[in-house]
Amino acid sequence: MLESILLVLIGFALLYFGAGWLIKGASSLAIGMGISKLVVGLTLVAMGTSSPELFVNITAALKGNIALALSNVSGSNLTNILVGFGLCALVGSVALTPAKFRIDLLYVAATPLLVLGFFLFTANESLPLWAIAPLIIMIVVYGFSLYHRPAPEEKIESGLSVLKATGLFLVGAALLYAGGEFVVSSAITLGKGWGLSDAVIGLTIVAFGTSIPDVMTSVIAVKRGENSLAVGNLLGSNISNVLLVLGGTLVAARSGLPSNGAIQMDYAMVCLISIVLLGAAYMWKALPKVLGGLFLVIYLSYMIFRLFDMG
Repeated sequence: MLESILLVLIGFALLYFGAGWLIKGASSLAIGMGISKLVVGLTLVAMGTSSPELFVNITAALKGNIALALSNVSGSNLTNILVGFGLCALVGSVALTPAKFRIDLLYVAATPLLVLGFFLFTANESLPLWAIAPLIIMIVVYGFSLYHRPAPEEKIESGLSVLKATGLFLVGAALLYAGGEFVVSSAITLGKGWGLSDAVIGLTIVAFGTSIPDVMTSVIAVKRGENSLAVGNLLGSNISNVLLVLGGTLVAARSGLPSNGAIQMDYAMVCLISIVLLGAAYMWKALPKVLGGLFLVIYLSYMIFRLFDMG
């Protein structure tokens, strides 16, 4: 048991540092493209901080742990919204300006709803292999919207050479792969020892660990006054988790991803919280601290409920 806990912690450390180096390398390589912090937050940083989920899910799918993979995505999205935006609201001022983030907020709410729809309305309650097609279409449409965003007011700056940035990117990817292997194998062993199902393991232990880069990146950005980067990272990560991570999971599994009642409830919760976030963006200029605290309470309450529910 102690060995499994140690290996999980080592895995999370590898995921954290791997994602950090991958993000730094990717962002530096984007300098020549003149990309703004808003777009970098929604794309490179968001996909970089979602890379732990991707590597963990591919590993889980290859090992046949589909419930863990599906719950990792729902748990990560809940963590990003409830813990990420919750902490950001508490430590600083975070604004989800509808004029700037309207499309992103709609995608955050619509993408988990699409997955839940597949679960509820397909014959075997699964995300079918052919769902890759609508996921790719949504990625293309979203990318098109990013390409046509208004000219940025701020640029990413870095002194890294192309060679060093590429090296950081590759080393980061290697650490993410190793971290994914450690986390999946050890978390399953640990969770089984505690009598937890794969779904609960993915929703709690694995999802929280793989979301550490997302949450910490945005909290640090908010404390530095980088609102566009902080918000873009969390919104973009949730979009990436559904479109890219679940898409990659389907490819790795080479078959549909079956769900059950507990997994469907988790995705319904993601849909509900995403809609609440969308409403908050239109209701307040900046997320109130009381809402940030409420988000954290909701997260802890739901995770405790799911741990006792054991579904």
